[in-house]
Amino acid sequence: MTIKTSDLDFANIKQSLIEHFQQSDDFNDYDFDGSGLSSLLDVLAYNTHINGLTANMAINESFLSSSQIRSSVLAHAEALGYTTKSRTGSTALVNLTIDALPLEDVLTIPLYHRFSADVDEVAFTFSTQEQYTAYKENDQFFFENVRIHEGATKSNTFIVSDEDSAYVIADKNIDTSTMLVKVFENFNTTSYTTYINIESSVTIGDESRVYIVKEVSNGYFEIFFSDGNVLGTTPAVGSKVQVEYLQTRGPESNGATLFSAEFLNGRPITVATVSKSSGGSERESLSQIKKNAPRAYTAQQRLVTAADYENLIKSKFLEYIKDVVAWGGQDNIPPEFGKVFVSLNFNEGTDEQTKTATETLIQDNLTSNLAIMSIDTKFVDPQETFLELTCRFNLDPSKSETPEAMQVAVKNVIKTHFNSSLETFDAVFRRSNLLKDIDDLSSAILNSRLDVVGQQRVLIENNNQRDYTINFPYAIAAPDKDDYTVKTSIFKYRGQDVYIKNVLGSNRLQIFDLDNVVRERNIGSYVPATGEVFFTALSVDTLIPITLKVSVTPANTSTVRPLRNYIIMLDEDALSANAVIDTQSTRVLL
Repeated sequence: MTIKTSDLDFANIKQSLIEHFQQSDDFNDYDFDGSGLSSLLDVLAYNTHINGLTANMAINESFLSSSQIRSSVLAHAEALGYTTKSRTGSTALVNLTIDALPLEDVLTIPLYHRFSADVDEVAFTFSTQEQYTAYKENDQFFFENVRIHEGATKSNTFIVSDEDSAYVIADKNIDTSTMLVKVFENFNTTSYTTYINIESSVTIGDESRVYIVKEVSNGYFEIFFSDGNVLGTTPAVGSKVQVEYLQTRGPESNGATLFSAEFLNGRPITVATVSKSSGGSERESLSQIKKNAPRAYTAQQRLVTAADYENLIKSKFLEYIKDVVAWGGQDNIPPEFGKVFVSLNFNEGTDEQTKTATETLIQDNLTSNLAIMSIDTKFVDPQETFLELTCRFNLDPSKSETPEAMQVAVKNVIKTHFNSSLETFDAVFRRSNLLKDIDDLSSAILNSRLDVVGQQRVLIENNNQRDYTINFPYAIAAPDKDDYTVKTSIFKYRGQDVYIKNVLGSNRLQIFDLDNVVRERNIGSYVPATGEVFFTALSVDTLIPITLKVSVTPANTSTVRPLRNYIIMLDEDALSANAVIDTQSTRVLL
């Protein structure tokens, strides 16, 4: 009997057993469906099916990429030296003002001073994670850029029984980034030594006091210390370990804008919001661990290559950053040697103050400590490049409701494709992939085609004559004798509605009115190979800044691959889907 190992579902196994018995003369005419032997075959098939699933799962769990159980993924990540991220609470920046008392010159906001805020009529508690000190000015104390974290303050206490002990914090909602670990010599003293997370340590010596935190299989987190031989000192047996942290509600608290503070020594505190709360997130998912653990392993806590910058920043600042791209100064345009350029794609809703604070944290706590000497880090903003898509598809009316409904469905497929596959760094638009998604939408779609146009946007601020350079992150098609390669949106020029396009068969740009009459014979040019479009001495009739859309035909409309920090976006206003009724496959009666 032969059973295919790739076909181990219950029904096929039972059928293989039946076919085996039917090969024997004793059972070649046997009715298996109505016999007691069928029940025995069910047991055999079920047992074989379970064994096959168990063996398959065991093999899958042996590798990080195929693991499905969280404990297996955690074990593989730990073997790579990767620490998974816990749930994180959102943070906000506030300015505080407090009236000074007579003869009071200095005032301190203590650790864990509490604030409150509402998000969608749900109350959240925030608190400080460090002390802030201010000096009196004009009979007031002004605290600038105080960072407050969402979460309820919790504390766990342990006793050191031996040097190899691990201490489990039975709280799945802990924000490990807020942990404060204090070690007391005994239970009778109030003085303590603070231990820091090993992830925050730049160097470790014999006297270093660090702890290691990791997620365990039940979703809790445990901390443990050095054995005294490596990774610094270890608490003595009999010491008291006190772990303070915030129990957070994750992303639910994102978006708080109005905060109120508890009274300080009986005095009210005036709170002004600098940046709304953001950065709250759930614990790292399985897919994120599988992606980030190997990347962090390749970096090895060093910043040498551009990939090292990308991997370490992703692993350290996952709650704020969706994606990151880095490149050396020698690859920049123009080249700037001795620098590494980093562009951060922040999560949606992150305000400018949080972006600036995150860049400062990366520079102070990461690149300044781990980068090669004399190499500076320069942050640049992500650049958006847009695509204008026109889809035409043949539709079998006998298999579809209405052409209009199918057009809406096709547009939604295109939008979903951009949301899931593009709109991030290093994402490449491949027309064939999108056409496949469209064709697979419904059997009513017989075939489809897609016209692709690239688009950049330039801000025009006044009506004075000015030169503009628009850089496309890909090559532009060469001039064509039949079709225009460059074309802009409509704008006001000397009292008329006009637009710019190239001369057919030439890279020279002209201004045309809406009747296609030339109003300016030479307003610039474009360079196909470099993707540069030049406007010379252009003036626009405008009192307020306007955004001019510049559309071009890419040199390769099948594959659009942007450079460095460019992100491909979809211009939904220019998106169109047109159904063409096709009756060739529809049977008719004569």
